[in-house]
Amino acid sequence: MQNILENIFILDTNNPIATLENIDAILSDSDAQLGTFTLLFNYSEPMNTFILPQVSFNGNNPLINSMSFNNNASYWPSATTFAAVFNAVDANEELNEIEVILNGAFDARQNPQQYFSLINVFEVDTRNPIVIDAGLSQNVLIDADLSPSALIVTCTFDQEMDVNAAPQVEISGSAQIAESLGLDLSAGGWLSNTVYEVHYTLFDANVELAGLSFSVAEASDRAGNLIVSPFDITEQLSIDTKNPIVVSVVVNDNNLTPPNEGDGMFQITVVFDQPMNQNITPQIIFPQENPSLVLTPNIELSNWLSPIVYKTVFNVGVITQTLSNIDVECAFGQDPSGNLSNVFTDLDKFSITADVTVAEYLISDYSIYPNPIGRGNDVFIRGQGMEKIISIDVLNSLGQKVSSILLTHEKSGLARLATSSLAPGVYFVQLDILGKNNSIKFLVTE
Repeated sequence: MQNILENIFILDTNNPIATLENIDAILSDSDAQLGTFTLLFNYSEPMNTFILPQVSFNGNNPLINSMSFNNNASYWPSATTFAAVFNAVDANEELNEIEVILNGAFDARQNPQQYFSLINVFEVDTRNPIVIDAGLSQNVLIDADLSPSALIVTCTFDQEMDVNAAPQVEISGSAQIAESLGLDLSAGGWLSNTVYEVHYTLFDANVELAGLSFSVAEASDRAGNLIVSPFDITEQLSIDTKNPIVVSVVVNDNNLTPPNEGDGMFQITVVFDQPMNQNITPQIIFPQENPSLVLTPNIELSNWLSPIVYKTVFNVGVITQTLSNIDVECAFGQDPSGNLSNVFTDLDKFSITADVTVAEYLISDYSIYPNPIGRGNDVFIRGQGMEKIISIDVLNSLGQKVSSILLTHEKSGLARLATSSLAPGVYFVQLDILGKNNSIKFLVTE
């Protein structure tokens, strides 16, 4: 009787094959903080889980500084998966082109694994990024800069960064900064994987801020490593959106009358609340009443008396019009930053009074002395408005003009004329004042 034995043994000479599961893994600062880093290897068949494979590295060896094999922590999660656990430390280094070698494992039938080697399948990056350059697009912001992207902060890093995360740029130096600068989200961001820009919009908060400082923080590289400490930008920013204010407007005479006629006879002095650009001339205008027939600017005499005081000088022409309660407006002064002064209007600042009416002259008390006057002596005429006499005629008792006299004024309100050409008799001095005649009788004796 013949016995047939079947399936009494199995021939297994297949060597198990290993593959690395977490290809492209990076040992970063976060792993170093946890203290461990794990590489997962999968096998093509069930393995002897009582034996731990050996992991080694060629090329840039992370076991020198960043990693050490933790034999006790390494384990078999399943019969076909091996977890190689390493102690991880932050060595602040970058390693790539690492060759991973796995060997020493056996399958359940004690067949040794095939030799495993892979290069560039994981890397070590615990080097913290550094800001190598950062600066401001400008150091002073003024009213003329009121716009989006008025200020740009540019940061350059020493390695490839995580472009999905924005660095934090912080501003210090004033609690009022939020009133003046706001993020312009429509611009800026990562220009490349190493250069980042922040754009700010400038608002007119009417402030003066100096010594504003900027720092860069919370930036992370592509491995998630953060910069160690904030980077302080050496440049500082000043903001000047404060418009100069006119503190006062002073006139040298609040009622211009004929005695004020002449070059440089009227002055308007403006006082500002801050030093001004003395190369810029503030403009003085008269927004309601128009005194241009009387007042013309004297540019040569107008000047800055100090950094905050400007004097505008006017020539006063012949006063032929009366204007009451003239408003004065000052505008277009500039401070050294170029900010324009606020428009300032001073109401009812001064008046212009023309010659008094003819009727007033007619009722004035004119007198002539001495009267009688000896022939050849000078006679004097006194009265209001003498400086406005157009002409003097001398009439005899029949009303005939015997001479026209050019008078000279010794002082206001007093006129003198000579009588050397007059024969003894009764005469009348006829004064032409603004086209109306006033007559004064006098007697010439021997």
